[in-house]
Amino acid sequence: MKSFSLTLLGLLVALPLQAQEPRPSAASVRELIAVMDAQKMTDGMFTQLDSAMQAGMQQALVGLTLNADQQKILDDMRTKWVTLFKAELAWTTFEPMLIDIYQQSFTDQEVNGMLQFYKSPSGKAVIAKMPAVMQSSLQAAQARLASLMPKLKQLQEETVVRLQEASK
Repeated sequence: MKSFSLTLLGLLVALPLQAQEPRPSAASVRELIAVMDAQKMTDGMFTQLDSAMQAGMQQALVGLTLNADQQKILDDMRTKWVTLFKAELAWTTFEPMLIDIYQQSFTDQEVNGMLQFYKSPSGKAVIAKMPAVMQSSLQAAQARLASLMPKLKQLQEETVVRLQEASK
């Protein structure tokens, strides 16, 4: 019982100490974001978003033939969507949110460690190669989802039949 009390006391003392670890400054987080080239990655996200929306629309319209006016309407919608995303997630809006998230999520020591890593040759390689890794990951996930769709459709159809039978 005595060791339990000591352990509990130790935890109660350690928790406030852990909670008081210094948070990173906005300047150090801003430097980390710059070293990570986060603005370039964010800007690249819009290109990927546009491509993904275009692919999704093409997939949804398989087997349908659109006339020129209908195609123009869909292209216009896609352009407006990307414009809205760019406006809502503009770097001037996104950067302060990102800084706050990093300040809330990481300690000063962790941000300093990330700065050291991303300034190193290995860290620079991660930054340079991460867009390609993310693109490949997205393509792999889309391929997996494409093979999953027929199975989901079959499950949905079976469930509808079962629901109809259960209502009799």
